[in-house]
Amino acid sequence: MKVLRIFDILDILKEKYRKNDILCGKQGGKWRKWSVDEYIEMSHTIACALLELGFQKGDKIVTIMRNRPAWNFFDMGIMLAGMIHVPVYPTLNPEEYKYILNHCDCKLIAFGAEVIYRRVEPVLPFIEQHPLVYAIDKISGVPSAEELLQLGRANREKWEPVIEENKRTISTDDIATIIYTSGTTGKSKGVMLSHGNICNNFMPIVEDHQLLDYHSKMLSFLPLCHVYERTVNYHYQYMGLSHYYAGSMATIAKDMHDMHADGFCAVPRVFEMMYDKLQSAGKNLKGLKKHIYYWAFHFGTKFDYYNENPFYLMRYNLADKLVYSKWRENLGGHEMTVVSGGSSIPEKVIRLFTAAKIRVYEGYGLTETSPVIAVGNPKKKILKIGCVGEMVKAFDRYGYKTKVLGASFRTADEIERLAGVGCHAVTITPEFFDLLIKHPSTNESLEMFRNSWQNAFGETQITDYL
Repeated sequence: MKVLRIFDILDILKEKYRKNDILCGKQGGKWRKWSVDEYIEMSHTIACALLELGFQKGDKIVTIMRNRPAWNFFDMGIMLAGMIHVPVYPTLNPEEYKYILNHCDCKLIAFGAEVIYRRVEPVLPFIEQHPLVYAIDKISGVPSAEELLQLGRANREKWEPVIEENKRTISTDDIATIIYTSGTTGKSKGVMLSHGNICNNFMPIVEDHQLLDYHSKMLSFLPLCHVYERTVNYHYQYMGLSHYYAGSMATIAKDMHDMHADGFCAVPRVFEMMYDKLQSAGKNLKGLKKHIYYWAFHFGTKFDYYNENPFYLMRYNLADKLVYSKWRENLGGHEMTVVSGGSSIPEKVIRLFTAAKIRVYEGYGLTETSPVIAVGNPKKKILKIGCVGEMVKAFDRYGYKTKVLGASFRTADEIERLAGVGCHAVTITPEFFDLLIKHPSTNESLEMFRNSWQNAFGETQITDYL
């Protein structure tokens, strides 16, 4: 079954993966597991509630919460109702919230924890659309998400036919989400991404790169409001993998151990922090144990993934048995496939984790490219340090035939001149780049960029590694 719209993933799950832990989050220190059937039920219920409240196709619904299964329920429910999901970071300052909430014309805000609500509360009177507000956690004086669910359940029969009609008529070109950039180059820009933008990005990676299967469990801790973690989330849902949301950044290692993780996504700083902890872990050892620990540690920092010399492999297997396997046990006992993006990782860090069979594949992308442009390939066993991997293929949005993603690396100055986008280095394609909301001058320059791109570059591909 083809995934043309993001909510098509729910039908894939229902048809192929009737598991009881598709989404999992911590409640009272224990894992609360949500089945595929519960996921679908919650998503449809939220869609019915939004429709009963009178919201229309194209209305903007904002979520401000940390990673939790409820994020996914709202995400799918909003899109099933034909509305646009605007996920916002839960760590912004009041002025940033005021700007974004007014900028996107939001009609409803769903909050997670009370601490997040209190951060936004001072600016709510200044939001022009006077959005409705609901909260998942109990907050005095704030309508609860449970009230929203009750409204949806009471009107399920009324609105379910509308949802089914939406599933038939919503196009791959319809806007699914607006994602606000970090604002490091000025005020945040709202990047509008269609269902096709995102589906055309994760589907080729599933087919061409992935070794994991529906038995695997992934830990999630990067914010789902960021396009990187969000697209990977869809990618793994489509494959039927279980998602476990970390209790906090401080509990990542414990959570990996408890749920026996098979992988995760991270940014370089996470790996560097883990590296530092591993390096310091041997300081309290004595004598021969300390010597063996640091011998294996330093061997790992120079590990050669492609060296098949028998003597080298003998040393590696010894280091794995004595040290690396113990690290894996502390993280759940499984070999892992992990992806890193955002910036480069020091070579010694990648080599050490790869030696420990926590294989790190670097990737590169942008919010505006939905987001992955290139990533290392576990299926081909390609792990090139200092390289973001091969270009992902794209699917024709109508025929789903594979083709090489049209792309060319440009300097930041050239991109800023042509597209008005501030970035370090960028690869852009007309098919993957949608307009930035409410920036007419930027939209105009983007159109010029599309035309100049199509006329001057056509389709290209990377044929070798850096």
